[in-house]
Amino acid sequence: MAFAARRRVPALKVLALDFTPEMVAYGPKKAARKKAGGIAFGIGDALHLPLADGAAAASSVAFGIRNVGSLDAGLRELTRVVRPGGKVLVLEFTKPRGLLFGPLYMFYLKRILPLVARLIAWAAGDAYRYLPSSIQAFAGPDEMKLKMEQIGLADVRAVSLTFGTVHLYVGKNVTRNT
Repeated sequence: MAFAARRRVPALKVLALDFTPEMVAYGPKKAARKKAGGIAFGIGDALHLPLADGAAAASSVAFGIRNVGSLDAGLRELTRVVRPGGKVLVLEFTKPRGLLFGPLYMFYLKRILPLVARLIAWAAGDAYRYLPSSIQAFAGPDEMKLKMEQIGLADVRAVSLTFGTVHLYVGKNVTRNT
C-alpha cells in the first residue's frame, strides 16, 4: 500500500511499518527495484504504532489486520494516529459470496494454493496453510464496516475487489485524538 500511495501522490511522505524485521529489510530492496523513493521503513506493532496521536493524514494495513491479537484494538490504533478528517484504510482477504464462485474459490484456497505455494516457495513451508482458516474466521464486509463505525470512523465503505476475494475498507476519522 505504501507504493500505491506514493504512485498516487508522489509528494506524500510514507512510513511503512511491519512487525517482522525480515519484511522491513525487504522494503528498501523492493523500493530500489521499483525506483520508488520517499518511503521510510521501520519496525512497528499494529497494536502500538510508534506515532503520536493525530500524526498522520492516513493509516493503512494490507493483509495484516486479521492477524493482530485484537481486531478492535488494531482498528483503534490505526484511528488514533490519524488526524480528524483523515482516512483509515484496510485491505484484507474476504470469503467471497455466491453459490458458485464462493465454494470454487475456497476449494482453490484450501487445496490448490498450498500445493502450488509449496512447489514454488518451498522455503515458506506451511506459510500458506493458515490462510484459508484465517480468511473464513475473519469478519465479513458488514461486520467489518460496523466495527469501524463503532470505533468512531464515519462514511465507512467496503469496496469489493477481485470478485469479492478482497475488500478495501475506508473510513474517515471524526474523533478527537486524546
